[in-house]
Amino acid sequence: MPDIIEQTTTDLLNQLQPGHVADALHRLDAGAETQFADSTNYDLVFQGKRYPPKRVAGLALGIMTGDSFGPQSFKGGEESSCFRALRRCGFTVTPKVSSVAQSLTDAIAEVLSLQTVYSSSNSDAMQRRGELVRNVLPAHLRANIERFEPLFTSAGYSLEVKGSDGIGRKVESPWVRMFDPLMSPSAREGWYLVIHFSRNGRNLYLTVGCAGTVFRDGSLFNLPQTDLAAKVEWARSVIRSKNIPVDRFDDEIQLEGNDLSTQFERATAFAKMLQVEQFTDAEFWEETASLCQILLELYEQDRMGKVPLSEQPEVLVVEAEVQDAISERGRKSTGQGRGLSAAERSAIELRAMELARHALEHDGFTEIKDVSRTESFDFSATRDGVPWLIEVKGTTSPVAESILLTAAELTLHQTNAGFTALVIAHDIHLKREETGPIATGGTVELLSPWSLERWNFEPIAYKARRIRA
Repeated sequence: MPDIIEQTTTDLLNQLQPGHVADALHRLDAGAETQFADSTNYDLVFQGKRYPPKRVAGLALGIMTGDSFGPQSFKGGEESSCFRALRRCGFTVTPKVSSVAQSLTDAIAEVLSLQTVYSSSNSDAMQRRGELVRNVLPAHLRANIERFEPLFTSAGYSLEVKGSDGIGRKVESPWVRMFDPLMSPSAREGWYLVIHFSRNGRNLYLTVGCAGTVFRDGSLFNLPQTDLAAKVEWARSVIRSKNIPVDRFDDEIQLEGNDLSTQFERATAFAKMLQVEQFTDAEFWEETASLCQILLELYEQDRMGKVPLSEQPEVLVVEAEVQDAISERGRKSTGQGRGLSAAERSAIELRAMELARHALEHDGFTEIKDVSRTESFDFSATRDGVPWLIEVKGTTSPVAESILLTAAELTLHQTNAGFTALVIAHDIHLKREETGPIATGGTVELLSPWSLERWNFEPIAYKARRIRA
């Protein structure tokens, strides 16, 4: 029985929405009582206040289902479904930090000093550097997470902190990064704020950069220099277009390390150099907060598939859902970013249909009728008295090199080859309003007729049916 209850509650946690969590926090602020005790190791941080994560999740589940949940209903902990659900909903869960014995200034100065005696082996000096990078500096950031959490939560993101000095052999360029765990599941994916240390021990760099790899066909590949440069230039142009002041983050980053260090430098879009002799806590916290705002703007653009070389968000979401559906129960999802909400997807679809209708009219189609609710295609139309079937796809991505089709849609276009058209509306823009998202803009590509032989159709998953004798 306990296993069944745990699994059922896990399914419910996967259905939890941000509004349920926000409602739970408001009720706790108003004095709501629950069966949950204070947390021992973790806090959920919201608008500068700290809450026991399981208490929040239990009350949120009760709000969602109308049932009552207690401490035995589900587990907490770093890899638990509870914590994953809270973070997925855009709330920050972080380890408790009582106090840090060493000051931030002294810890950074010691890391930089140890950089001058770097060794790839696990020497005493490198063990101490690892302790500082993996534990002490992240502890300082977590102890001050209230400075940054409201920025992330108000934008719908959660915040995590992690440091690394290498696995096995020690790296010349250790780092500490701040990130949303869904937008950047690992240091090899996505964008993040990262603290770098020069090999000569003189400079600390506060930066925003991207991973030097790209996810394709289920694998990670190193980005060529030209592609990496395009992503970095894209980030800079996006932030400048938002009139965000970034001149002070134009410092050249020089880690003076090996090839990996050089890749870090190439992947940096914004950098602020702080010299160890002139380092102050106040400047560190102020500049880190400013870089968090830059990072969040990039996350918004990344979420909508605007980053060069990225897959369309619609494709990523479906691929992740399929993978989760056929994976073992309880297996941690690889995640594909935060994706678009149902309201945002609906706004994009409506805008795509609007753009498609205009494109069809301009191309000589008549008797255009929206049949998307009842058929396996979107518009029926005629041209020169001949009936046509029209497929419409919309995306926020600047280009659309791939689309999603159901088996029924593919069969339909194969059967009616020569008299079907595909309309792709890409680079649609989304704007958040209190009344809901509004989709504007977009560029239309009309393929009429749609020549299927010019496309590759790749199955995302197979349905396997047993053969009975």
